[in-house]
Amino acid sequence: MTLDVANVLGIIGTQTITERLDEDEVGFTDLINNIGRLRRTSIISESGLYAALARSSKPAAKDLQRSVALEITNEGGPRMVARRWG
Repeated sequence: MTLDVANVLGIIGTQTITERLDEDEVGFTDLINNIGRLRRTSIISESGLYAALARSSKPAAKDLQRSVALEITNEGGPRMVARRWG
């Protein structure tokens, strides 16, 4: 949920994040909280998470950016380097 991302990035409230993301990166859903009230909650897509991380300069965001980058580069497996001969 957007609140979790905001907490990790040290941002107070979710509106700051949702205002900066594209329309297709943010969604809303209704959840029932622990005392039975229906609450409208914002959620962000995976691409929205990456966009929020990329815009943040917080240390937690930098650590997550590195982790994501390593995961992406490791997913492709070993890479072959083409060399031009002649």
